[in-house]
Amino acid sequence: ISFLVLQIGPFMLLLLLGALLLADRRPLLAGVLLAVLTIKPQYGLMAPLFLAARGDWRAFAAAAAASIGLMALSAAAFGVDAWRQFLAALSSPHASLIHRDMVTAAQAAAKLGAGDSLRLAAQTIAIVVAAGAVYFAAKRCSRADAAAVTLLASAVAAPSFWVYDFVFVSAAFMALSRRGPWPLAVQAAAAFALFAPLIPLGVGTSE
Repeated sequence: ISFLVLQIGPFMLLLLLGALLLADRRPLLAGVLLAVLTIKPQYGLMAPLFLAARGDWRAFAAAAAASIGLMALSAAAFGVDAWRQFLAALSSPHASLIHRDMVTAAQAAAKLGAGDSLRLAAQTIAIVVAAGAVYFAAKRCSRADAAAVTLLASAVAAPSFWVYDFVFVSAAFMALSRRGPWPLAVQAAAAFALFAPLIPLGVGTSE
């Protein structure tokens, strides 16, 4: 779906996963990968928490420095006004609309008839739960497993996540599946999550 509609979700996945896996061994490279990921910042909400929980402070610092550097380069190339317009766009009504192909906690609440305050509450709860999962996994699990959990948590927490972004979910399940056979209930949940992007295609609106 990503390639059919010319979206770059798979490339964003590679940037995030590469950064999480390389943060301890190649912190500078991991930081640069995360800095490039800022072109789609909604995917990276859980990355700083992952790095902090695992003590990857060099990668954390490299990501911050590289991000600031890219911001400065963009301002030099396109002018500071481009950033003013970007910040102004954050208050656009886009997020308050119901989008058929967007799959976030806020959109799920909206499609069930919730108002703006309940949509915000749903998304806030999703972010808090996702953050807790990332912190626990980063502290208790191997780096590879914690990275996979972070991919799933990033999908849950993202305030903008569309059906063509579900490559994050697929990759996470593929990474976790190497641990061996899952209980039937977990397999069922994974199957539902894998096919969940198809659900919005039949409900909601296409605004």
